[in-house]
Amino acid sequence: IFYLVFIILISFPLLANNIATIKISYIINNSTEFSEFINKLDSIKNEIQKKLSSEENELVKTKLNIEESKILLNELEFDKLVSEYNIEAKKFENKIISYENYFNKNIETNKKIIIKFISDIVVEISNQNNYDLVINEDQYFLSSNKIDISTKVLAKLNNLDLNLKIIEDSSLE
Repeated sequence: IFYLVFIILISFPLLANNIATIKISYIINNSTEFSEFINKLDSIKNEIQKKLSSEENELVKTKLNIEESKILLNELEFDKLVSEYNIEAKKFENKIISYENYFNKNIETNKKIIIKFISDIVVEISNQNNYDLVINEDQYFLSSNKIDISTKVLAKLNNLDLNLKIIEDSSLE
């Protein structure tokens, strides 16, 4: 058994000479165009957060008014105000969920675009350098920097027009 393991361990490097690795998350996070896209999205997010903060403050004021008027109102009137408040609070919660979904959809859609470009670049680099196998960071535990082609992929990616866009959604107005 020892000899068999020894032979396998010695022959494995002979079979694995043409391997490269890439760090997709590194490439995406350091992509110039993706960074610009994220900055634009963050700007929109900040504007929306200001608007939502104002709406939230109004809801808090409404809740306080309802609690203060509990003594003055009969049970039916109070329950009606609470019910109306709960409806508005639920609408606000749904609005927040819609915005979160909107931002996540934008990020995921544009990441898919970048990954397609990365894939094309990796194929090109792989063909030029006769790599038999290219694996990403999810498929290995540890590797040498000598076989990492992430910087090459990133350099080529940053020279391309990826045409990343923020998806408009009129339902969020």
